Amino acid sequence: MNLKRCFIILAIIGLFGLLIVPDLLNYFVGKNQPIIGEDAVKGYAFVGKLFVIALVLANLYKLFGYLKSKDWRGFILFLVLLLLFSFVFKSVDYSKFYLEKKISTNTFNEYKVRFNLIENNQFQAESYFQGLKESTEIKSMSQLSSILLADFEKNKELLFEQIHLQDPKLNFAVYLMGFVSQAWAYGNIMAPSESGCVFNNEHDRSGFAKKNFSDYLGSKIGCCTYYAYFLKALLDQFKIENKLVLIRGHIFNEILIAGKSFVLDANINALYTISWKDIVETDLPFEIVSFPHAGMDKKSKKYRPIIGHFKQKMYWLVNTRYSFFEYQNSIPENYALVLRGP
Repeated sequence: MNLKRCFIILAIIGLFGLLIVPDLLNYFVGKNQPIIGEDAVKGYAFVGKLFVIALVLANLYKLFGYLKSKDWRGFILFLVLLLLFSFVFKSVDYSKFYLEKKISTNTFNEYKVRFNLIENNQFQAESYFQGLKESTEIKSMSQLSSILLADFEKNKELLFEQIHLQDPKLNFAVYLMGFVSQAWAYGNIMAPSESGCVFNNEHDRSGFAKKNFSDYLGSKIGCCTYYAYFLKALLDQFKIENKLVLIRGHIFNEILIAGKSFVLDANINALYTISWKDIVETDLPFEIVSFPHAGMDKKSKKYRPIIGHFKQKMYWLVNTRYSFFEYQNSIPENYALVLRGP
């Protein structure tokens, strides 16, 4: 087989790969999530990009070679291949992998959605709490709790209109989730593939050593563990019955109010009107109330494209009954010492 024929076959395989890779990646992120994690998906994506770049460079090399030798048939053939690459890049819906598409309330990834999605665009947590961390020197959980409670009581009517849930206690829990959701940017901006948590991020790799509550709240970067533990500490402070929900690669909160369970995920700023156990083990109908998130606002300094990815990934897991989970009733001691004090 001559070099030209071999290259044409490779180019066709590459074009076909470009067409199917987004679906494969989405398949890996979704259905096979318990087996293939996000790091593996990133690996597939990276290898795929290298392969495509190599094909394009080889195609350009051959194109200029035929132009130089005035072999017009070869030149036209490889020009057509190059145009096909451009067409595929422009046409393929890569949002299936990056998962920033608007979610339909009727279908999601060709499966019937099990929940009613409600987009609540009224309670803009970042703008509501803007300046609270910067303008007030908060040194303890009790001090923060007093400030938040006073603010909630002062603006109760406005907040009820914006959050718009039936139970006052549930409104308050969502208010607390809103504060936590905008406390930090989710992950690094310059080094997104590296750890981006409160005491282990691109600005601070020092860990827990000699850290206090002000350090915790004052970080610019956080991850799901810190959102969940922070919200649990606040819920505990206000005697709202709650526990942590651990699934593979994520952690969030569940509360019990007036005998009814709700899931609170500050990482994506969403409320589920049912327990996680009932989500994965029953066919009970429920709603997801999605509140605005600073990480999904391109005008915000806290904007991170991965939040859109994470939100749809969570909806996928809900839709497909992601079964492995466990409950945890307390925060690990090293976190508790920083959050609540010794």
